[in-house]
Amino acid sequence: MDYLSARYSVQPAEYGATDIPVGFLVVLDLTPKTRKALLHQCLSVTEVPPAETGGRPHAVITVRVQGNTRSPSYSSTPAAYRQRIRTAQA
Repeated sequence: MDYLSARYSVQPAEYGATDIPVGFLVVLDLTPKTRKALLHQCLSVTEVPPAETGGRPHAVITVRVQGNTRSPSYSSTPAAYRQRIRTAQA
């Protein structure tokens, strides 16, 4: 998460160079996962220093949207449970 904030937080701060010093960076994470991350692992706030002397810093809120995850029904339906058992035994 820190990698995303460090690499991309300047861009929304520059786009948002207005009187509202808050920008949002939303990233769709399609990397393979074995489990879902906790909410606090998907959010961060980064302060971006002002681009001009005398300017004020911007805050960039980075949100990582977890894609490529299994649906909630995967763990709750009987058919899904049987499939997980077969997969684990193979």
